[in-house]
Amino acid sequence: MVDKILFLGRKKEIAKLMTAAEAFVLPSEREAFGLVLLEAGVAGLPIIASNVGGIPEIIDDGKTGILVPPENPQALAEAIKNIIENPEMAEKLKVAAKSKLKSIFNAKTMAEKTAEVYDKILK
Repeated sequence: MVDKILFLGRKKEIAKLMTAAEAFVLPSEREAFGLVLLEAGVAGLPIIASNVGGIPEIIDDGKTGILVPPENPQALAEAIKNIIENPEMAEKLKVAAKSKLKSIFNAKTMAEKTAEVYDKILK
């Protein structure tokens, strides 16, 4: 079980640090997309994030991560505790997130979707 949380500030080698983590938490009040969630998912971390902005496009609550209401520290704490106390659930979430993110947000799919948008706009 986790016995401490480290707030590291600004760091450069994020991928390396993510591999040492047990979970990824993004308690945003506002978030347009949340690219860091893609990085956390591909790194194989269970994800807890605020249910704001574009985050629900990335995280399916209860399937590929846990979404909590913004500015609700109690819900955030409960979600973190849930991940820590339920390693089987955490494993299912991270496997599902990694699979979804690799299939939907890979370079090929993103390029194709971007081209579709440009084609639609230019017609």
